[in-house]
Amino acid sequence: MASKIYDAGAPSLYPDHSTLCDAFRSSKRDGGGADPSYRPLKTWLERFARGANLCLSVHHLTELARWRDRETANTMAQWYDELPIVWAKSTQTIEQEESDHWTKVAAGVPSAGVRPFSSTLMGAFHVLTPEATATLLGRQDQAFALLDLARNIGHLKQERFIAHTAEWFRADLSWADENGLSFDKRREREAENEARALRELARESDQRLTERRDTAYARRSCSRGQVQDLLVELFHDEPKAMPYFRVQRCLWPGFRSRAQRQRPGSKNEHDALSGALEDHLHASVGAAYCDLFTCDGDIAEWLAGIRPILGRRPQMTARKHVGGSEGFVWDLMATWSP
Repeated sequence: MASKIYDAGAPSLYPDHSTLCDAFRSSKRDGGGADPSYRPLKTWLERFARGANLCLSVHHLTELARWRDRETANTMAQWYDELPIVWAKSTQTIEQEESDHWTKVAAGVPSAGVRPFSSTLMGAFHVLTPEATATLLGRQDQAFALLDLARNIGHLKQERFIAHTAEWFRADLSWADENGLSFDKRREREAENEARALRELARESDQRLTERRDTAYARRSCSRGQVQDLLVELFHDEPKAMPYFRVQRCLWPGFRSRAQRQRPGSKNEHDALSGALEDHLHASVGAAYCDLFTCDGDIAEWLAGIRPILGRRPQMTARKHVGGSEGFVWDLMATWSP
C-alpha cells in the first residue's frame, strides 16, 4: 500500500518504537514474548492508519535494522509497507522549514507555515544518496528495502556524533565547575546559548530565503541583524513559536545527564547514548508536531509539560502509568475511534 498524504482534518499519532514492537509481537500466535496487554493495539493502529494519520519516521526503520532477530524485523517492516503511513520529514528538514517559517513571522511577512510530513518515504529524507535512490525507486516495499539498506551502511557517523556530543557536554560541565559558576550563572549562560542558537537559525534562514528569492520575505522592512533580534523576541513572547527547537531544548539536558553518568569510550556509554539519541530523534519530530505522541519514561520526564504549551495532548507512556501497560493501551485507544 502506498504512503499516505497527511490529512489536516484528522488527528496524528507518532508512536514510539517500543510501543509498535509490543503491538506487533503480541499479535503473533505465540505472543512473540510481548506483554499480552498490547494484543488489541495492532488492529487499532491499522484502523488509525487508514482513518487518521499514523506518523512514522526513518528512525523507526534504522532501529529495526539493529535488531538481532532479523526475521521479526523483516516481517515488521513488511507490516509497515502494508499500511498507509504518513512519513515525518527528517529532523534537518524540519529544523530548516521551522526556522524559515518563524523567521518570516518575526519579519512580519506572510508564511505558508511548516509542513513536517512527507507523502512518500523517499521524501522523508533530507538528502538521499545515489545508492539509496537506486534502492528505493520503483519499489512497492520501500520500508523493507530501506531496512535491508540500513543494515549494510553502518552507523559510523552517528557514533562519532554521540562521542563528540558527550565529550562536549562533559567539557562544558568541567569548565563550569572549575570556574565556580553558581546555579543562577549557569542558567544565565544557558539563556545566552539559547539566544545565540536562535540568532544563528535566523541568520541561516535569512540566507536561504534571500538566495531562493522568496517574494514575501523580499518585502520585509527589517535588516538581517534586526530579524535575528526579532526571532529571539518572538520566541520569548509566543510560547508556540519554534516547537521543534523548544522540544530540543527540553531533551538535551536528559541526554547530557546520561553522558555525565557514563565512562568515556565504554560500551555502556555507547549503548546508553545510542538509545538516548534515537529517543531524541523520535521525540524531536513527534513531540513537536503530532497530536498524539507515545514515548518511554525518560523522554516523558524530559518533556515535562512542554506539549500542552504547544497546544498538544500530553505525551503518553506505559512506564509508571496508573493502570500499567493495559491501562496505557486502553487510554491510547480511547483517544480515537473510527
